[in-house]
Amino acid sequence: MHGRVYALDDAGKLLGTIDGADIEFKNQAGAIVARIQTEDQGYYQVSLVPGQYFYKVTAAGYKDEDQGRGFSLQRSEGMSIQDFALVKRTTDEPAHQPPQLPIVQIGRLQGHVWERTAQGELVGVPAAVIALRQVSSQQLTKVVTRRDEGEQQLRGSYEVILEEGPWHASASAPGFQTLVDPEPLLITSGNETERDFVLTRQPTPRPEGQGIRGIVRVRAGVPNTPLPADCVLHIDTNTPGKSGIEAIPLSPSGQFQHELAPNAYALEAVASGYRSSHRAPVFVLPGRYTVVELTLVPDASAPASPDDAAPDGPDVPQQPDDLVLLARVVRDSLEGPPRPLPGAAVLVRREDQPFDQALRGTADQHGEVRFALVEPGSYVALAQMNGYQPNGSRIDVAIGSHNETVITLRKLDTTPEQRPPELPPSNGREGEPVEVHGYVVYRDPQSSTGLFGVRDAQLLWRRHGETSNDRPRQISSQRTGDFSLMLAEGEYDVELRSPPGYRGPGNTQVSVALGMPTKYFYVEKVSSRQPDIEQQPTLPSDVQIRIQGYVVTPSNRTGVGYAAVAGAEVVWTPQGGSPGQARIAKSDTGGRFTLTLTEGAYIASVTPPSG
Repeated sequence: MHGRVYALDDAGKLLGTIDGADIEFKNQAGAIVARIQTEDQGYYQVSLVPGQYFYKVTAAGYKDEDQGRGFSLQRSEGMSIQDFALVKRTTDEPAHQPPQLPIVQIGRLQGHVWERTAQGELVGVPAAVIALRQVSSQQLTKVVTRRDEGEQQLRGSYEVILEEGPWHASASAPGFQTLVDPEPLLITSGNETERDFVLTRQPTPRPEGQGIRGIVRVRAGVPNTPLPADCVLHIDTNTPGKSGIEAIPLSPSGQFQHELAPNAYALEAVASGYRSSHRAPVFVLPGRYTVVELTLVPDASAPASPDDAAPDGPDVPQQPDDLVLLARVVRDSLEGPPRPLPGAAVLVRREDQPFDQALRGTADQHGEVRFALVEPGSYVALAQMNGYQPNGSRIDVAIGSHNETVITLRKLDTTPEQRPPELPPSNGREGEPVEVHGYVVYRDPQSSTGLFGVRDAQLLWRRHGETSNDRPRQISSQRTGDFSLMLAEGEYDVELRSPPGYRGPGNTQVSVALGMPTKYFYVEKVSSRQPDIEQQPTLPSDVQIRIQGYVVTPSNRTGVGYAAVAGAEVVWTPQGGSPGQARIAKSDTGGRFTLTLTEGAYIASVTPPSG
């Protein structure tokens, strides 16, 4: 766990951070488990086992934070964030007696959550949730299992500190059936209890009418080269060639079709004497077939034929049984013949084929793109490029014919139209995106920080100088009055619409810039008939969602117009949260990433690898 200790004045205004503040953590048994002192800019970091903890924070010149408050840790790995705030002491106040904390006897529960593979091997399940409820109570305690951090034995493991006594337990994970322990677990004081859970995957219905189909071709110097007899096609959701799916049968001409559930897949065709042909990611959508073509090229280590082309040499001439469409993109010229247009994006699809199954490519220095097609028919080719009017053409593709189409793009009129001048950002350059974080609050001495959050306040953000007809960015404050949104740098007019029972300041002008501090909007409470209850941080949702996706980059080396990117970091930050709450996943060799998140709104960003 990590965080910072902040300084507030009596009015709740943020003064900065506190270096050298002392933080003390106690477990439910009243024992001190950690003492730590904040470093530069009030930062601290501490290692704690999942469980319930109480804290005490002190610093010279500030009121002690020792009101018996606590928190619950659920994660078995990674970093949880917990910030603290101290109010500056203005006068000599009499010492007060801190509350007496309830003392209970505790023990440790630890173990693994497993999945048994088809080979009978036990494999740890990461991010599984163990829910625990004391037999004599309705309060729920949760702990999340570890991921793989390079040590396979830690994958799916967990540990948690619990009050002694019998506990009901269950384990769950996305894609698995929930397992409820039929017998309560007995936790004894000062002892460790071991409990493992073996989960069973949920049955998946056999897909019909959707999947992958296509052809495996041989690209050699000899015309009409037959498909090797030992050619095998593998399909996998992770790593090509290591699939739990059996090898896909191929027809003598290399055609194939396989029913698959919606997902992203990797394909690999292998044969003796040929280099393996890979294609990833290939997306399967509900109720549709995705068309894929793979080409086997002779292995460079095999004896070469004079007719063989080098791996990086010129393309092999089109064979009679190949279906290749040559698309040429040219620019319309008022003087002389049309000239090639390198860099234009080209899309080719059959007339009855959806756009998500179309082939994509980029025109080379000659303005040309070659597409290997699976079957003849009527095709549509579309081309576009920045600064030009998009255009397209229709062509009937036939086996043995010279299939070529020319698409002419006309340059757009770039004469600027007369528009009223816009106000530039305050720093004189195009504004960069900035995460604006803040609170809607009202002052109250009954709060330990002097402030209470106000939920459901509406904040309307408009660029300074925009009219009321321009649609503003609108956001609502959350349970603790917090809000967060992304805006470009510049000056904004903010309209605050207070919820019933509060009176706000109306319109405020705010400067948005990189490094800006947390923004506070103060409202006045006009009704106090009901006692105020200090808002607690929003508890995470119980719903766990498994997120899967791919990191790709545009590429004209593949038939789909993009290629997988390995080693990219995908960062998911809860909306309104801090960077310390972010979850990070790294893409594998196929560009695929997977992570499990609690239900809610997130801001996702990608950090690409070197190159």
